[in-house]
Amino acid sequence: MASDFIEASALPSDSAIAAGGKRLELEQKANEPPPGDPVDLSVIGRDVITGAPFKVLLRLCFRLVGIVSRLVLVRLLSPSDFGLFGLDKYCAA
Repeated sequence: MASDFIEASALPSDSAIAAGGKRLELEQKANEPPPGDPVDLSVIGRDVITGAPFKVLLRLCFRLVGIVSRLVLVRLLSPSDFGLFGLDKYCAA
């Protein structure tokens, strides 16, 4: 419990706190981008152009897997069971 208290001599002085505040302010300004620095849109555009076809292809693959799984279920389940399965999927969505 005694270690929870800080001695008054261990506290920094007001001048040290002010110097530390200025240092913190300078570090924050150093991390900010310059005000006139534009974002390179060519890199972003290139990533979008290369990523969009993969996203479309992925969606088509998911649709194809869904259709194939429904066809398999049509062959395996009786019409009434397939209807119950369809109602379950409709309610879940």
